Amino acid sequence: MNVIFVCTGNTCRSPMAEGFFKALCADSGTFEVCSRGIHAAEGMSASEYSVIAASELGSDIKGHLSHQITLADVSWADFIFAMTSSHASVLKSAFPEFANKIFTIGEFVGCADVADPYGGEVGIYRECAAQIKAAVQKIYDKLSDDI
Repeated sequence: MNVIFVCTGNTCRSPMAEGFFKALCADSGTFEVCSRGIHAAEGMSASEYSVIAASELGSDIKGHLSHQITLADVSWADFIFAMTSSHASVLKSAFPEFANKIFTIGEFVGCADVADPYGGEVGIYRECAAQIKAAVQKIYDKLSDDI
């Protein structure tokens, strides 16, 4: 099963989600996961505070490089999880033929949109990482139950 997490620039939220999901399914071989941005500059590292916050919760995203989402990505994915409803709207407008596999994290597992921590203090990133990790665990559990 192929999963993509999407945020704006692919340097904060979606890399953390990707890292947490990879940690959960490291030994299963059941899932392939990546992250993308709807307005990403190619090849940017994950933000310093995202690396710190993810690491504190058990995920190493130091080697992450940002990527813009493409039609090939959307075609490949079985599920695409956007951090906010506005991200999901952009994706559904850009790729209407794939709207049935685009969700916000919130609508899929019953939590709030994940606010952008960009430019905030490390504490904001820690709160964001904790919210993402909890949501990713629920997504993993739900998808695993459906296999």
